[in-house]
Amino acid sequence: MAEAADPRRRSQRVVAQVPIRVAAGGAEALGQTAVVNEHGALILCGMNAADGDEVRVTNTVSGESVACRIVWAGDEDETGLKKYGIELLEERPRFWGFEIE
Repeated sequence: MAEAADPRRRSQRVVAQVPIRVAAGGAEALGQTAVVNEHGALILCGMNAADGDEVRVTNTVSGESVACRIVWAGDEDETGLKKYGIELLEERPRFWGFEIE
């Protein structure tokens, strides 16, 4: 379900639950996206990370992975997963498995 375009954003946000694996510093955690766009996502996962950390995110449906940076670290959700805003460090417009218009 798409959201109205925000002139401050580089691309439109889309609510989507894409299963992911996040890896950094020898640790890995499974998680999922909550909101995605062409340049990043809001993700939920059990990994401990901080603003500025680089992580590798794998779309577990497609098997593709991409280097990302944590740009926002939030609180835990009701299930105990941590919320993170990530920025893709490579241009990958179809990384989430669909075209974002």
